[in-house]
Amino acid sequence: MCLKLKLKAWNRESFGCLDSKLIEHSKDVNSIVLEGELGDLEVQQVMLRKKFLDDWWSGANMKDNLFL
Repeated sequence: MCLKLKLKAWNRESFGCLDSKLIEHSKDVNSIVLEGELGDLEVQQVMLRKKFLDDWWSGANMKDNLFL
């Protein structure tokens, strides 16, 4: 595979449709938050929530940087 095709594939995977990725991450975070409201979260769920929030913030920062 030539470099140009590899770069296009990487760009699509990394930046793809940022809006849909942000929506997906926010749904993931919200589902864990709702579970937390119903009862205590396990350590794994807290770690997963942190990962989802980190992913959301990364995506939001990427989107902001596109407009600079």
